[in-house]
Amino acid sequence: MQRTMVVVASLAPPLFYLVAYRVFRSRTLGVTVVLVYMFTGSVWYFGLFMAGLYANFLGNLVSLILLYLVMVFVARPRKILFLLVPAAALAGYLTHYTVSLMVLSFAAYIVVLWRVGGVKLRSYIAALELMVLPALPFIIFRFKLVMEFLAFPSSRAGVIVYEPLFYRQILNQVSPFLLYLDVHLNSILLSLFLFCVGVASVVTVLRRGFPRNPSNWMMFVLVWFLTTWVLAPYNAMAWRFAYYSLLPLTFLMAFMAHRTLRIVRRNTA
Repeated sequence: MQRTMVVVASLAPPLFYLVAYRVFRSRTLGVTVVLVYMFTGSVWYFGLFMAGLYANFLGNLVSLILLYLVMVFVARPRKILFLLVPAAALAGYLTHYTVSLMVLSFAAYIVVLWRVGGVKLRSYIAALELMVLPALPFIIFRFKLVMEFLAFPSSRAGVIVYEPLFYRQILNQVSPFLLYLDVHLNSILLSLFLFCVGVASVVTVLRRGFPRNPSNWMMFVLVWFLTTWVLAPYNAMAWRFAYYSLLPLTFLMAFMAHRTLRIVRRNTA
C-alpha cells in the first residue's frame, strides 16, 4: 500500500502545477508551487511516511482535481464537466471527510465574488450545485449518518502534542489548529515567516481594502485556508484540519515567496 501511495505522490507535482497555473496564470508560480510541495515535504512526507495518512493524502489529491475541474467549468461549462464535477465531489466525500471543507470554502467564496467580482458568478454557483448534488442522497436517506459525520470533528479523538517549547504552549491556548499547523510545518523560521507575511497582508487589506481585480482564483486559495481554520474544532481533532490546510498553504507559501523575491530584487536593483 505504501509503495502504491509513493507512486501516487510522484504524480502529484504535475497536478499541483496544473492547478497553480489556473489559479495564478503564471508558469513561474506554477513551478514555484511544485518546488514548495516537493522540498518542504509538509504535505507528502508527513502524510505518507510519518503518519501513514493514506486517505488524507488521497483526499488532498481529489481536492486538487475537484478545484481544477471547477475552474475549467467556470471558464467554459462543457457537457462532460457536468459529469466530472459531481463525480470528483463524490470521490472526495468517499475518500475523506475533510474534502467537504473545500465545498464549504466554495460556498464562502460567494461572498468574496459578490464583493470584488472577477469570476463568472452564475457558472460558479452552477459548479457549487454540482458539487452538492452527490451529497443529497445521503442527506435525504441517511440523515442520521450525516449528523454523526458532522459531530465527528467535535469528538475527543486525535493526536495530543506535548511540547516544551514556550511559543507552542501559547499556540495551544490560542488555537490548537495553529499548534498542529506549526507541528506539520516543523520549522520555526517558516512559521515565523508565514506569521509576519500574514500580519502584513491584514494591515495592507485594512489600509487599502480588497483588490478590485483579484488574480482569477488567487483569493479562493486564501478563503480555502481561512475556512479550514475557522471550522477547526478546539480540541485534538484540529490536527486533521491543520494537515488539510497545508494544501492551500502550499499555494500561499509559493505566492508569498515569489512576491518576497520580487520586492527584494526591486529594492536591491
